[in-house]
Amino acid sequence: MLLVLRLDEESHANYYEKQIPEVTSFIKTAKSELVDHPSVSRERLNEKVPLDGMTYHVYDKDGSLLYGSTEARGMELPIIEKVNTTDFENDSYQKYLPILSSSEELVGMVKLTYQLESGTPIQRLSLLIILAPFLFIVFYTYVCGGKLSRRLFTPIRELAGAIDSIKEQDLDFTLHAANRSDELGDLARAFETMKQELHTSLEKQWKLEQERQDFLSAVTHDLKTPLTIMKSNAQVLDRKIDDNERVYSAAILKQIDRVTNLVHEVGEVQRINGGSFPIQLQKVEPKSFFEKELQSFRTYIEAKGDHYSIQLSDERSVHKDISIDPDRMRQVIENIISNSVRYTPSSSTIHAHLDLTDGAVELTISDNGPGFHSAELPQVFDQFYRGNPSTSGQGLGLSIVKNIIEAHRGEVNVWNDGGASISITLFG
Repeated sequence: MLLVLRLDEESHANYYEKQIPEVTSFIKTAKSELVDHPSVSRERLNEKVPLDGMTYHVYDKDGSLLYGSTEARGMELPIIEKVNTTDFENDSYQKYLPILSSSEELVGMVKLTYQLESGTPIQRLSLLIILAPFLFIVFYTYVCGGKLSRRLFTPIRELAGAIDSIKEQDLDFTLHAANRSDELGDLARAFETMKQELHTSLEKQWKLEQERQDFLSAVTHDLKTPLTIMKSNAQVLDRKIDDNERVYSAAILKQIDRVTNLVHEVGEVQRINGGSFPIQLQKVEPKSFFEKELQSFRTYIEAKGDHYSIQLSDERSVHKDISIDPDRMRQVIENIISNSVRYTPSSSTIHAHLDLTDGAVELTISDNGPGFHSAELPQVFDQFYRGNPSTSGQGLGLSIVKNIIEAHRGEVNVWNDGGASISITLFG
């Protein structure tokens, strides 16, 4: 009877896939109204698409997201390359349906995302088939005698414990049942073989990761000396050439500084990943420290043609020092401000707001640039992530900010408010 129930559950596995023809028919009938009238079309799609297990997103002919049942980003590939195709990624199917005008021209695309739930029932059925004989044997031995029960229950319990160990990523165990000469022994030996293969695979991954870390450490270390020599020679050259030729030496020095900064950031990431990211705490008066550091960036910001303002709010009832690493905190401020300068056009406005309370120090730096795409917000602190590949950054600055603030047991947040806003909060 239990098998019948499982098979009945299997029969509903393709429910969402069976809804595809009806949704496709609606898209063909609606045509370009899905693109031209988003508000009305969203309501009609919400009625047609089974949103309890399926999501949809509507894109225009340029791949820009118009609307959808969830947040998403625009298409990276031209939609002509995706229409009438189906992808499988992250246990989900993505089906791309064209939106045609009345003249049969491609004007947009609907992306449907859904899961075939057949995997879980099949796995349960397979597990049930495997365990059914064992459960029967356990029941039989329970009825017929304690000796047979001990003989069969012990290896089964051992196998169950091994499964739990693997879930906890612990491969340091031995199955004594592998010494048996019956079917349970065969199963235990197969399990041991699987464990050894998994252990070998993980060791290879760990070794490759360590080799990658060692390689990057060696490269960043070996680049420092030639970069220093190149910069020194370029500075000597800059002093000896005519003024009308200094544009070339200035370009050389700028690129050397850019590579030097990149090498420094990669080295910081390596120290973070390697667990050797020291924080040297010192007592500082927060208002004077942050005000001085924020003022030090005024020339840098205004040299680009941007407007810079600083606002201080001190609501503390008792003025006391906080424990921070001054050098690391300067690095945090520099990375956030540099990010604003890099991603905003000329004549933009960058605003720093320092809020001091009895329980926390909060610094918010915002700009009126394009801000972050809503789909990028969860990723902006990832290493090597760049929302705009055309910029000169390498996607390391904000990742370093996050690690430094978390090392201070603080918080860092990012959001859009007429531009990009990033805040750091230190407690204590």
